Amino acid sequence: MLQFKLMKHIILILIIIFSSIVIFSQDDIDPNGFNKFYYENGQISSEGNMRDGKPDGYWKTYYENGLLKSEG
Repeated sequence: MLQFKLMKHIILILIIIFSSIVIFSQDDIDPNGFNKFYYENGQISSEGNMRDGKPDGYWKTYYENGLLKSEG
């Protein structure tokens, strides 16, 4: 009986952890507009327009240190 209660608590804790990870990891992406994406360190990784959720047109990408990597 004690093992069952312990297992219930562990499962509940895991559900809470995983659901908060999913909720807070979602980016606000505009599928039909201008978007910016960032590295975990806060530096910009890329920016450009999207159409139907796919990159469209002119884009810039950056290295993790913030320097421009490519554009076009």
